[in-house]
Amino acid sequence: MSDFSVVQFVIGIVLVLVVNVDFMWTTVSMSGAGVIAKRGARAAGGLLSRVLKGKLVHAVGPLVLTILFTWWVGGLWLGWTLVFNAEPGAVVASQSREAADFWEVAYFAGFSMSTLGVGDFVATKDGWRLVVVLTALNGLSLITLGITYIVSILQTLVQQHALAREIQSYGRTAEELVLWGWTGSDFSRLSQALGSMPQSLLAMEAKEHAFPIVWEYLPGDRRAAIGCSVALLEDALALVSCTRGGDELLATDLRPLDRALDQYVRNTTGQRVGAPPLKGLEAMEAAGIPLKEAAEREAAVQARAERRDLAVAFALNRHQSPHRLVS
Repeated sequence: MSDFSVVQFVIGIVLVLVVNVDFMWTTVSMSGAGVIAKRGARAAGGLLSRVLKGKLVHAVGPLVLTILFTWWVGGLWLGWTLVFNAEPGAVVASQSREAADFWEVAYFAGFSMSTLGVGDFVATKDGWRLVVVLTALNGLSLITLGITYIVSILQTLVQQHALAREIQSYGRTAEELVLWGWTGSDFSRLSQALGSMPQSLLAMEAKEHAFPIVWEYLPGDRRAAIGCSVALLEDALALVSCTRGGDELLATDLRPLDRALDQYVRNTTGQRVGAPPLKGLEAMEAAGIPLKEAAEREAAVQARAERRDLAVAFALNRHQSPHRLVS
């Protein structure tokens, strides 16, 4: 026991605990990613999004996820290696009984984590054998929860893209959406089409909060960009607020959507970016949609200025190009 390295053992245990807390917080907690995972993913995503352009932008998300798993697997592997290596002779060759060196201990820790059970190296004492069991259980939880986490992220991405495409299926711009929703006498078509949207927005907000890594997956197609779609939807409601009867509509049929959109945008971004001028009023007037007087329209748009700024920030923070918001 005189050769036992307390420092190496403590560093190994601390590293194992830190990685496990970060991993469990990220994969199991509904409060988002762990501190290291969150900051690391954000830094890696920002760097990769600036380096990778064009079609390569699709690789940002998978690369960020790969970096995260490298940190979790590598951190645990190194931590358990230091723990086993703290005592010389804690791990020996199964046949020769010779003490394993550092790299052989690393090999032993690795196959113990992967639960392979190769058997060419073994732990010598009962205490170390119990540590092997803990290592195997730790590795098993990493594999099981890791796979579940990846599946959850992919499911969230599919639903996110589906929601974005649903919004833009009614119109590629706010102007198109509002004109499509006008029946010639009212916006009943718009109200009916967007009736189920509040549930989808609130469900998406909850999932994105639980799995924030999804924001590092950059859609190359504007129609799959939830940020652009949310900004489009906010502008559509701003256009509705400029019509006669728009206030009543936003307070009745479109009230759930208006509230859900407000919650989604405010809980997702805390900063504001100046929104471009609202477009579409001329086309709406030409289509016979009754509009408020100019001063009233300006007041209505101004009343939603903060929301529009937040919606633009929401889109830009998700790595969307600014020109896409007004295209």
